[in-house]
Amino acid sequence: MISGRLGQGIWIGGHRYFGRWHWDGFSSSRITTNDWYPGEPNNDGGNEECIQVGHAGKWNDRVCSYRIPYVCEMRQ
Repeated sequence: MISGRLGQGIWIGGHRYFGRWHWDGFSSSRITTNDWYPGEPNNDGGNEECIQVGHAGKWNDRVCSYRIPYVCEMRQ
């Protein structure tokens, strides 16, 4: 399920936890594959703990309180 408009990217449910990236949701598994923009993740400002996907489909770390749409994992 995707909420809202996609112009500023979307949250994909990934977050940094003790220096490692993990998926939120049912599995909370460690992220082992990625598609970061060049130079990312950079933890700009020291508080970018969540993963945003931009219009090119690349990943960016961002402050988790940034208000953009999100994708939810749903059980079947």
